[in-house]
Amino acid sequence: MASKLKVDELEGVTTAGSIDVTSGSTTTNLQQGLAKVVVNFNGTGTVAIRNSMNATSITDNGTGNYTVNFTNNMGDADYSPAAFTEQIAYHNGHTRTASAYQFIQLAHDAAVADITHGGLSNFGDLA
Repeated sequence: MASKLKVDELEGVTTAGSIDVTSGSTTTNLQQGLAKVVVNFNGTGTVAIRNSMNATSITDNGTGNYTVNFTNNMGDADYSPAAFTEQIAYHNGHTRTASAYQFIQLAHDAAVADITHGGLSNFGDLA
């Protein structure tokens, strides 16, 4: 029979915002492993957020150039962003601050291009 744990809030005993998850001899900090910003957006025509967590808006800076603005700032600009697209080869991280991440989407021929499905996830500490 499977066990089920239902709670509304988890709090660390030693440090309130820190919970360790252990698997065998490996320990991972739960808080560090959670995405702090997640956004899925349409980058063509009228640029718009489809779905998000902790992202207030997205700015269209021109062809293939977008800035995701955060609701709650990251602790500093040293977070780990992970961007994705469905049809573009890669992104070029451009400017990163605690409150926003600007990036440029490049096609396979290295030309800047708009995207129909784009996204960003940030990992790190919130302010």
